[in-house]
Amino acid sequence: MHARRKAALAAMLLLGLASPAQQPADEARRVLEKALRFAGGKRLQEIYAVRYRSARSWRDQNGELQRFTFDTFVALPDRAQLVATGASNTAPFVLVITANEAHGISGGQTQTMPAYWLTNWQNSMRRSYFYVAKHAADPDFQVRMVGDGLVGTTPVKVIELRSGGASARWSVEPASGRLLRLEETVQDQNGTKQRASELSDLRTVDGVTWPFHAEYFEDGKHMGSDDLQGMELNPPVDPRFFYRQPLALSEVPFRPAVATAASLVRPAVVTVRSQPGGAQVYVDDIPKGTTSAAEGRLVLTDVAAGPRRLRVSAGGYREWAKAMEVESGDELEVLVTLERAGPPPLTVEDVEKMLSAGVAPKRAAMLVQERGVDFVLDDAKEGRLRAAGADVDLLLAIAKAKR
Repeated sequence: MHARRKAALAAMLLLGLASPAQQPADEARRVLEKALRFAGGKRLQEIYAVRYRSARSWRDQNGELQRFTFDTFVALPDRAQLVATGASNTAPFVLVITANEAHGISGGQTQTMPAYWLTNWQNSMRRSYFYVAKHAADPDFQVRMVGDGLVGTTPVKVIELRSGGASARWSVEPASGRLLRLEETVQDQNGTKQRASELSDLRTVDGVTWPFHAEYFEDGKHMGSDDLQGMELNPPVDPRFFYRQPLALSEVPFRPAVATAASLVRPAVVTVRSQPGGAQVYVDDIPKGTTSAAEGRLVLTDVAAGPRRLRVSAGGYREWAKAMEVESGDELEVLVTLERAGPPPLTVEDVEKMLSAGVAPKRAAMLVQERGVDFVLDDAKEGRLRAAGADVDLLLAIAKAKR
């Protein structure tokens, strides 16, 4: 698929504006769109690298919880470096992921890690918000509805995503678009396991909403938890991070962005583009501003969720209005082409005066066809017009011309 067309399809997916031929109007796609809008919408497509620090506890083979701090750098779509430091004073373990290899460094020694390390990491990158937002319009990206479920006591819609050989199930709260549970298949030295991550403590960082707490389960057994301490979006990507003897993350400053608690109910962003520009825009009959003269563009950043009436008007043009259902966090673009306004429709008094002034019924009928009338012909009005000189053809034109 042509790169420009792919980008357009991805943008329309996020905005919910794709035509039926481009975007199957099925429930699974709608749930995915809602989840992407909640997580950041178009901002997600701008992310190419992420660095974050976290505190993790994980059960060892004896069932004992071990605690680590992680410093992780991900360069999409397939490179990462992770530095894990245990609670003891042992040297940190460094894991480097590239497109073709996973290798670890510990105590100055480098070794190639088992193939499942690479598979697990690359699959985890492919099911991230950032990857999905960029690739949801790809021909091989598949979404299907699994069904309804519960995360705790919260009802969710469960969808399955498949792309690039990776699959995952997202459990999404349909009202808000929150991703509450992520399920995927992972491998280790003992075989294949089903891992579930239950996500909470949602915070917004530089335009992206992210879970700062996760509880992990494998084959139904609780394995540990993760608490995010900070997150930096689009830090500089140094290729040396991914060398076999890499540049250590500890040598590069970590500059996490400010994180704020995420709101579940968010205003929508509605971009109005009018032709011509300079048009007045109203939401529920409240004036919101004027589209720019040059581009005909006005961005409304505070449109409340719910049923709304959008109205656009400009001098010399017919008013445009539309009822629309706005969802929390929507990012919508509305294109408005205003029609030039002609003379106002004729009143019954206008027609009566024309006839009384000597205008022929045939000429009056032509004016009625051009301008329309603002009244419905009834017995009383018909009597008045016949008395003024209306004939059958004029009365028939009036009956057809009501606007």
